Amino acid sequence: MRDRKDTPNTNFTDVQLTMIILDIFIAGGQTTSTTLDLAFMMMILRPDVQGKVHEEIDAQLTFDTMPHYEDRVKLPYVEAFLLEVHRFFSIVPINGPRRALTDCTLGGYRVPKDTTVFMGMRSVHMDPTHWGDPEVFRPERFLNEERQIVNTERLLAFGQGKRRCLGETLARSCLFTFFVGVMKRFCLRKPKDDGGMVDSDMAPSMVLKPGITLSPKPYHVVFQPRKQDDKNLQRDEL
Repeated sequence: MRDRKDTPNTNFTDVQLTMIILDIFIAGGQTTSTTLDLAFMMMILRPDVQGKVHEEIDAQLTFDTMPHYEDRVKLPYVEAFLLEVHRFFSIVPINGPRRALTDCTLGGYRVPKDTTVFMGMRSVHMDPTHWGDPEVFRPERFLNEERQIVNTERLLAFGQGKRRCLGETLARSCLFTFFVGVMKRFCLRKPKDDGGMVDSDMAPSMVLKPGITLSPKPYHVVFQPRKQDDKNLQRDEL
């Protein structure tokens, strides 16, 4: 910007810099943190899934190991779980705008050239014809008998084609390493009041808040530390 400040019609301006930073926070930071928030919420709502996540992490990584994105090949269930979070919640309701290059017909409707086209992600991610039981949160749908990742061709959380999300690799890496790093050390559970009852005032909700991106409603959660002994990981109260 300093080198080109005297260049006529330069696009290296404070306004452009502000918009780029805004894009990074909205398109990158917000979507990634929201997805991670939903992943933790599902750990509370589905303790059976949390148990499988802990079991796989404990079997493949030592207690003091810092997780890396390369570890995803060792943790197929964790990767399948994160894929299912993307599919089930579809926090980006529609993909970015596209333009029809020619006159065409789609589903019996005429789409004229230069029409702006959006695609509803939920209609794809909740298609019963393809998924069978789309309303069920089931990470196993992305695993075959050899525990390899499969069935991802209809998962469009990062878009598709040449203009898919540029930050996909960074987002997937952050989601995986943050999630595994937390789950190695903590067990997530609902808080209880003094009488031992679960606090329902701030319980997790499957109904998300609307917006440009969908997000979970505020909820309370207890991060219960996990400790290592000679054979396994014990869970101690806060």
